[in-house]
Amino acid sequence: MTTKKPKVSIYLPPELKEELDAWAEEENRSVSNLVETMIRDAITTRRKKSKSSQSKGTDEE
Repeated sequence: MTTKKPKVSIYLPPELKEELDAWAEEENRSVSNLVETMIRDAITTRRKKSKSSQSKGTDEE
């Protein structure tokens, strides 16, 4: 299956790659899909933290 999404390559130690392979297999999905989901979750968390720290900064003014 082809995709129009941009490609990102990373280098991982073999043990991390093995963990990702096992995790993806347990969830019946590709490593690519698993990593995409992990990145989306991390970005969502980061945005929430950023918004809460910005709102704290405006409360002090």
